[in-house]
Amino acid sequence: MNLRPHGPDPCALPGCATPRLPDKYTRNRLCCQIPFVGGEKENTEYTEHAEGRNNTGTPGLAQIDRLGEWADTPAIPDPAGSSILSEVITMIERRTLGKTGLEVAILGLGGANHTRVSQEELNRIMDRAEEVGANCLDLYYNCEEAIGRAVRGRREKFVLMSKVEIHASQQANLPPESRGTTAQIDASLRRLGTDYIDVCQLHYVTSDECLDALQDPGGVLAEMIKAQEQGKVRFLGITSHHPTVLARAIKTGLFATLMVPYNVIRRRYGQDPALGLFDLAQKLDVGTIIMKPFSYGHMFHNLSRAIQFIWAHPVTVVIPGATSLAQFDQNVVAARQFSAMSAGERARCRDEGWLLQEDYCTGCGYCLPCPSGMNIPELLRREQYVRTFGLTEWLSEERVGKLFVEMSRCADCGMCEEHCPRQLPIRRLLEQSGDIESRLDGARA
Repeated sequence: MNLRPHGPDPCALPGCATPRLPDKYTRNRLCCQIPFVGGEKENTEYTEHAEGRNNTGTPGLAQIDRLGEWADTPAIPDPAGSSILSEVITMIERRTLGKTGLEVAILGLGGANHTRVSQEELNRIMDRAEEVGANCLDLYYNCEEAIGRAVRGRREKFVLMSKVEIHASQQANLPPESRGTTAQIDASLRRLGTDYIDVCQLHYVTSDECLDALQDPGGVLAEMIKAQEQGKVRFLGITSHHPTVLARAIKTGLFATLMVPYNVIRRRYGQDPALGLFDLAQKLDVGTIIMKPFSYGHMFHNLSRAIQFIWAHPVTVVIPGATSLAQFDQNVVAARQFSAMSAGERARCRDEGWLLQEDYCTGCGYCLPCPSGMNIPELLRREQYVRTFGLTEWLSEERVGKLFVEMSRCADCGMCEEHCPRQLPIRRLLEQSGDIESRLDGARA
């Protein structure tokens, strides 16, 4: 990819004279952001710039290691004392959270990692969230006291989304007197130090049978509706990993929001909520909250690209977790960059060619049948997703199907490469896929 300098405009980082990339590739005035450019080379260049190794020593926006994994370092202040981020980033795009009517930023904050963050660091993250308007906070019972302290005095700036635990395994973590639905809601109010919760969600509804049981007269949902009538809860939501369950649930008209996992890997190898659920939610005016944008934290490369892919769909807010301000800042940069994209650029974010960037297998099947019996297109696709986004342990046989790579059975005839319209080095890529297979075999053992 030819990355021509934009012209005389320098990078926004103080002291950096590196010309910025064309606006086609960056809209945040930094010279080497990576969401639009792929591959190990660009990741390394960004790391070097962020660590101040490829210029006159100017520190970068945040420090990341060579694999793109976030480091627990704070945002670097500029000479005037304000954050570099505040110069580059202002408010990010907002969308309406369905029938709640609440305006929320496209970037929120997941609750699973709050307990891994010190109170001081969590306060700093909340400061940044308020600064850029990232107001949607996902909560679990074990982090509500810390969040309550962090938002004290500014509670109205945030949309607080708590959960009601419905499974015995989760309720067992609660005090016996706080396991009932009403008791859980009252306990959340006390921990948060507030007199209302914006969205109270049924947590992890696993099946149609589970959904039916929750709607029994006098059951969990009835108690949540009563809490809503009493003003303790403004709106009801539901979370599930199963799009079909969520589709059935929102048709009841009881829920203002839904929460579902979605990411670049789930589209390819899991239950894809983009196949009908997102459109149905829009039609029914239900806010769509996306959890697990980085595949349960198993993605380590090109995270900005991965989350921008999600925002390009008809969803309301994405809630990645963050264990440091630096980590959260990176997500903010990605959100602000997406906010500045044209409609055409946003549509491109959903394209597999943009996601994978480098030459990639389109799955045309011209390489088949393989004399050695290997499923070449699926093997190459898996290798490309692993290489681009840093996944291995998540790609289990359950998700990708039974694939094998056995180069000893390969006739080395080169027929696959002769027939490939993209002229991919298929045999070399198969060898790399074989390395992935060996790691997966080790994990299964």
